Parts: sequence; C-alpha cells; structure tokens
Amino acid sequence: LFFASSDGQQLAEEDVLVHYLNTAEVSKVVMESLVSGPLSAALNRTFPEDTKLNSVEIKNGVCYVDMNSRFLDQLDGIAYNVKIYSVVNSLCALEDIDAVQIQIDGEVVSTSDEAVDIGQPLEADADVVVKDADTPPVVENQESDE
Repeated sequence: LFFASSDGQQLAEEDVLVHYLNTAEVSKVVMESLVSGPLSAALNRTFPEDTKLNSVEIKNGVCYVDMNSRFLDQLDGIAYNVKIYSVVNSLCALEDIDAVQIQIDGEVVSTSDEAVDIGQPLEADADVVVKDADTPPVVENQESDE
C-alpha cells in the first residue's frame, strides 16, 4: 500500500499483511485498507477518514474505483498527486490491474485545474514514490591469515 510520506509530498510504501475471505476481491481489500489509513506513525493518510468506498470493479485491466465526494477534499499538507497516486499505485501493484479510473458517486470527474486529471484512467507513477537512500552493502568482517 502507498501512503503519504512524513512531509506529504511523496508516497511511501507500507507492507501490510491483510487477512480476508476468499470471496472478497483483493482490489476492494486494498481500497478498504487505504481508507483505514497507514499502520506506521511515520506515514500519513492520503484522503479524509470519512471517505466512503462505494464500489470497486475491474474490467479489461482497468480498475474502476467509486468513492464519495469526501475523497476530493484535500488534507492539509498532502499533495494532490500523492492522494491520487496512493490509490493508483496501490491498485496497479496487483497483477490484473494496469490502470485505475477514479469515480466520485458514480461519475467520472475531470480535475483539469490540478496537476493530475482523474477524468481518465491513470497508470502507476513511480516518480512520486520516495526512493530508498543508497546504502552500501553490508560486508562481513573476514579476518585474513596473512
């Protein structure tokens, strides 16, 4: 799952183990987990707590996610594209989803005044994800007989 980084300007990945019934769609479980918010205190939710998930449906590789209008409300300090791509990147990580179409109360809403237009299906964007700091590999200390 992808949630907002501590500064709200990028996404950070949170590995979550979720138990669900076999009849539940994984895409719906992913969205319900995003609505619930991150487990880590270092990460931030990306949309309001009272956002409601209306439905999730997958057709021809596109996941149609329908939420109530609270999804459009902006949280302080969270960039708009971070909110959108928390949904898109989390769902596109599933193998049967190539793109995500966000709907609000059953309607496609165009947000052309923002940097990201949700009026069309969106593919995952790795550029908004925090990159792990380059760390040198751990080398075991080996003593030499020389």
